[in-house]
Amino acid sequence: MPNCVVRFVLVIAILGGGLPAVCSGSHPIECDNNCVTALKKATLSYKPFAGSTSEQWQGAFETAMDELAGDDWSQRLSDIQQEFCKTTRDYSKIDTLETALFNKLTFEWQRKIGAFPYDPSNDRAMKFYRAEGMKDAFLKVKIRQISVDCLAPPPPAGASKK
Repeated sequence: MPNCVVRFVLVIAILGGGLPAVCSGSHPIECDNNCVTALKKATLSYKPFAGSTSEQWQGAFETAMDELAGDDWSQRLSDIQQEFCKTTRDYSKIDTLETALFNKLTFEWQRKIGAFPYDPSNDRAMKFYRAEGMKDAFLKVKIRQISVDCLAPPPPAGASKK
């Protein structure tokens, strides 16, 4: 399927609801409807998103997901999930994994920042800042979802998980 068709389907899915936000078969970094809702709330407080349109938000989302899919972010989240979901959790190891994840994000951001001084009138710079903010928000949302999913008691037999 051509990339532009996939992106169009993603836009419809995210803005319209019904479909998962990212196709699990082709994207190792997944963000379901709950994730998208949490991301929208999280990015409200990020300065680069102030006054942004839904198209700009969607562009930042797509860029962030593409950049996160291109490296070991999925594995890092998986490692955090494995630690959270163990019967006996090692919270110092979880903290170490989370710190390493956000240190990597910060170091990558610092390498790129010189080319993009913060200037709200510069569209290219604002795209960069929105994408970087989206990556930060996504990783925080995913870790929060992992902790809730793994720390919540299992639902009673026959009950559906909310």
